[in-house]
Amino acid sequence: MYRSTKNEKSYHKYKKGEKGCYFCEPEPHVVLKRTKNFYISKNNFPYDFWDAQKVMDHLLAVSNKHSSTLDATDQETLLEYIELINEYSNKGFDIYTRTPNSPSRSQPHFHTHLIKTNGKKLK
Repeated sequence: MYRSTKNEKSYHKYKKGEKGCYFCEPEPHVVLKRTKNFYISKNNFPYDFWDAQKVMDHLLAVSNKHSSTLDATDQETLLEYIELINEYSNKGFDIYTRTPNSPSRSQPHFHTHLIKTNGKKLK
């Protein structure tokens, strides 16, 4: 499990009432950084655990364009994506993106999880 039981229940309750695409119009207070083709935001429903470690910070790199993949993306957008991923990787974040057909993917809008752990394995 990635979220605590309580947080997972809150997430599923939210999903049932969700209208439209949350990533197309994010709440302004969760957006931390904007670039030409992406934005970095706080995850409203962050993971509590990742790779058997406690999660300290859970951000998302989200495409400004509503698309399920980066397939049809131009070279400039791809380069910007790689630069963002590299920036957060260098800050100690794990990088995670689900495939478009993943049964656990909750949003059809392309996004990548940026997950920072405390580095200590849970018992």
